[in-house]
Amino acid sequence: MLGSGRSVTCCVIFLYTWMHHHAGQAQPVSKSLRYAQENQTSILPLVPKRLISSSWTGVSDALTCARRSLSMFPGSRGFLYNRTSALCSPVLWLEGPSAPGALAAQSEEGDLYLSPGVCGDGFQVMAFGSAGDLACLRHENTTLVTQMEASSNCSAWGAHLVSVKTVAKLQLIRDIATFSTWVGFVFLEEQGIHLWTGDGETVTSQQIQDVFLEGEPNNLDGVEYCGQFYFEYLELNDVSCIEKFHYICEKDLPVLDE
Repeated sequence: MLGSGRSVTCCVIFLYTWMHHHAGQAQPVSKSLRYAQENQTSILPLVPKRLISSSWTGVSDALTCARRSLSMFPGSRGFLYNRTSALCSPVLWLEGPSAPGALAAQSEEGDLYLSPGVCGDGFQVMAFGSAGDLACLRHENTTLVTQMEASSNCSAWGAHLVSVKTVAKLQLIRDIATFSTWVGFVFLEEQGIHLWTGDGETVTSQQIQDVFLEGEPNNLDGVEYCGQFYFEYLELNDVSCIEKFHYICEKDLPVLDE
């Protein structure tokens, strides 16, 4: 479940919304930055990715560090600040611990401050696969709904039903699902194609082999147009869209502006 140790636990969290900005243009920095401090430094199982050669010394306080990070690097997702040494280090992004060169925050770098906009709306950043890939997911496991209801709820958060294109992503769903859940897969009968609803890409034969039960999807009795993670068998399966299951929403990861 998303509430497990796999979720991001931040020592310090910004309580403001990152400002919109255009490529190459530093925008005015908010004067109402607010944050709450806790005596923790770990965001396991994720690690911060620093901006190369961009740390500053002699920064008087965390608020000054925040303002400088945002004005100099508007696309940064947070910063590390050491109150004792006055060291300030902008954070480019987060990585899974298995990502090449991933380095956990060191005590001399201080506390980590993160923007809530990394995912927002109760979504959690989760790492999966040997390359340290990340996904913003929200697992809704208290109410059983139809595929249409699940899709509509995800859309209200600016998200879509989770795409499960790889074995690594399937394993992540296995780790967090507690019951059969809707996933972002549909069959368009008139066109005769299967699609991932998140990006509209056609489902490939390799993906079917990797993540679906053997012999699926098969549109049994001509009524199976939607996709589920079949909890009993731990793989994907097609099913009638009016069945009711839990669901997992996925947001596109925020990216740095070019």
